[in-house]
Amino acid sequence: SELERQSLFWAKGELATQKYGNNGKAMEYLMKAIQITLPDFDGINPLRNHLLTFDEITIINSIAVRHAEKNDLLTAIQLDMWLKEYMENKIVDGRMKTTKYPMIVYNLSCWFEDEKCYNEELKMANHGVDFCVKYGNLAAFPRLVLNKQKNICTKQLLILKQCKKMIQYNI
Repeated sequence: SELERQSLFWAKGELATQKYGNNGKAMEYLMKAIQITLPDFDGINPLRNHLLTFDEITIINSIAVRHAEKNDLLTAIQLDMWLKEYMENKIVDGRMKTTKYPMIVYNLSCWFEDEKCYNEELKMANHGVDFCVKYGNLAAFPRLVLNKQKNICTKQLLILKQCKKMIQYNI
C-alpha cells in the first residue's frame, strides 16, 4: 500500500543518516516518503491548509533535522515552527502530542541557540519544560532543562564580556 511505501522510504531515510551519514540520500528518501501523501510539499515551504497525520509530522520533522544538519537553520526553524503551531492548534490526541511535540520544541530551542536568538531559545525551552511537566513527558524533559540552563549561562557570559569591555574602555 501507499502508507507502507511511505514508511519504507522514511525508514530508508533514517537509516541513510544514522548508519551511513548520508544526508543527501536521506533527504531524497524523506522527500519520496512525504510526497506520497503530500505531493505538493517541496521540503521547504509549509503547507498550512493541510491536515497532517502522525507519520507526516514525523517525516517533516526529520526533513527539518536534515536541513539543520546542512546548516540551513532558517528552513529547519520554519518547518518545525509550522509543526509546533499545527500541533498546538489542531492536535487533540494527547498521546500523539506528547510523543512528538517536546522533541519539536527541543529542536527549535537548539536551533535558536545556534542562530544566537537567545530570547527565543529560552522561551522555547521554558515552553517545552512546562509542557513536559504538565503532560508528564519525562523523555525530553532533561534535554529541555539543559537547554534552559545553557541559555542562562550564555546570557551571563555575554554580560560579563560586555562588562569587561566597558571596564577596559574606561581604564
